[in-house]
Amino acid sequence: MKNDTKKVVILIPIYRTFFNDFEIKSLKSVNQHLKSFPIIFIAPKSLDINFLKEYEIQFEYEIYRFEDQFFKSIEGYNQLLLSSHFYEAFLDYEYMLICQTDAYVFKNELSFWISKGFDYIGAPWLDSKKILFNHESRSVFNKIKKKIGLKQRLYNHINQVGNGGFSLRKTFKFHEISISESKNINYFLEHKEKENYHIEDVFWSLYVPQKHSFLKPDYKTALRFCVDRKPEIAFGYLNSELPFACHGFNKKGVVKFWSKYIS
Repeated sequence: MKNDTKKVVILIPIYRTFFNDFEIKSLKSVNQHLKSFPIIFIAPKSLDINFLKEYEIQFEYEIYRFEDQFFKSIEGYNQLLLSSHFYEAFLDYEYMLICQTDAYVFKNELSFWISKGFDYIGAPWLDSKKILFNHESRSVFNKIKKKIGLKQRLYNHINQVGNGGFSLRKTFKFHEISISESKNINYFLEHKEKENYHIEDVFWSLYVPQKHSFLKPDYKTALRFCVDRKPEIAFGYLNSELPFACHGFNKKGVVKFWSKYIS
């Protein structure tokens, strides 16, 4: 890797010419806590970015563009974040922080998390504490579904790290693996009905650690980095202390919870 490699870049995906109220709050949180770091909006080639001037964005930023196809659907976005050319574009940086506009930053802990040396950190997919949805009952439900010919649900992501919407990634490692796994990635993208590995954060979180040396924190440590699902349960582990950030704070089931901390 180059000796002049910069430490980290913040990447904010955008795909349309306006921000809603939640997205504006997200950008304000980035400005408040992370404006000292390099920030790049990643956007479709055809997007007119003049709309950004309307929002009086206070942090300095650059624009990096990719083909439109990667921003037209979730499938396209997954394809982008599984591609080697995405990570190649940012190899000057040791780390990248993916910060989607449904993430909210509570404090400046980016340097702290970089210092931990993880290859990947994202919000854990927390399990439910309800007995009805525990591991044993899910196994029983799947056996019943299999017996009567229904499709079984996969639960191997539960309490794993983690969601890619606000995630720290070691750029060189992701670039290297995306090249070596390119054939398998193409297979997963073409056979979505067989596996969930076509979903980019599921691929990086669950598939890659099976085949590569790939350092992630345990889910309780990762909760201090970011909380996504089940914030009430997460705050039990956190002793009600705010994490570095949260993701999906605009979702119907959690917006009331996060409104206590986000004005």
